[in-house]
Amino acid sequence: MLHILYVLEANIGGTRRHLRDLTEGVVAAGNRVTVVLSFGRDPLARDEDLPFYSQLGVRVIELPMRRAISPFADSVACLRLRSLIRREKPDLVHAHSSKAGALARLACLGMRIPVVYTPHVFPFLMQGASSFYRRFERWAAGHTAGVVCVTRQEAEAARQLGYSAERIAYIPNGIHLPSMEDAEGTRLLRAAFFGRECPQKGTDWLRTTGIECDFHTDYRPDEAIGLMRRYSLVLMPSRWEGCPYTLLEAWAAGTPVVATPIGGLAEMIRDHENGVLLPMDAELWRRAIPRLLADRNHLHQLAENARASLPSYSVDTMCKQTLALYRRCG
Repeated sequence: MLHILYVLEANIGGTRRHLRDLTEGVVAAGNRVTVVLSFGRDPLARDEDLPFYSQLGVRVIELPMRRAISPFADSVACLRLRSLIRREKPDLVHAHSSKAGALARLACLGMRIPVVYTPHVFPFLMQGASSFYRRFERWAAGHTAGVVCVTRQEAEAARQLGYSAERIAYIPNGIHLPSMEDAEGTRLLRAAFFGRECPQKGTDWLRTTGIECDFHTDYRPDEAIGLMRRYSLVLMPSRWEGCPYTLLEAWAAGTPVVATPIGGLAEMIRDHENGVLLPMDAELWRRAIPRLLADRNHLHQLAENARASLPSYSVDTMCKQTLALYRRCG
């Protein structure tokens, strides 16, 4: 049995869901887990997450961590994290996203505790990111036992940072594979957006295109597939992505996706086979969406191919591959 200590600052969206699913699988495999979380970005998540982890027998330690770089606040968070790691004595620390990844690797300097890092998109791959992030990640690579890359783009970036092949694990996100029996049915001949209202997801751009679209920006993860089954298309005009849960949920719902050709979207979608890829050009999107909605046969084929792609992205596979990396790093 391993004692794993997870650290996450960005307890929102896909990273929050990833950690919950991973923790559940790792505990089910007979391991002990402690979770260090910051609820600063979404205080309401505390009311859902604390009972969830408690039911699993997982101890949650709250540690305030700021998203933006703050020398004083980050130093305090790093010292507090170092202290609790010494107290908890985990076999391995696994940090998720850039701020927790930085703090955990700094906190463990000089300790004989391996640190695994999942960037969920390296910060320097994000649009408009400072070159500082690349320089820090190049240094931090020498203090990281293993890096989990959710896309092949990330795996190549890790290689360029100096990670050896045996320390790089390509492990895409996974979902609990649903029954496909209810995927068909009466659908609105409309497109919809699902996700957070933020520049990364391209909601600002999509709202300016004039495309008829329903926006779902506030819903529970367990509602997503059911909501998506009401529509004929899901739109994902993202500016950067890792391995997005929205795409996997749309596939599970049998709803074709139109997306920008970036990050994991470009890797997972085969254009006009299991989805459609379009650059962020408003005129292209305005012409393409009505044509797709009018072509029921093409929509059906896209949905069928998308469903066939889904078994490669299961929670069970994600957890097993992550545990295999822990054993290599431990």
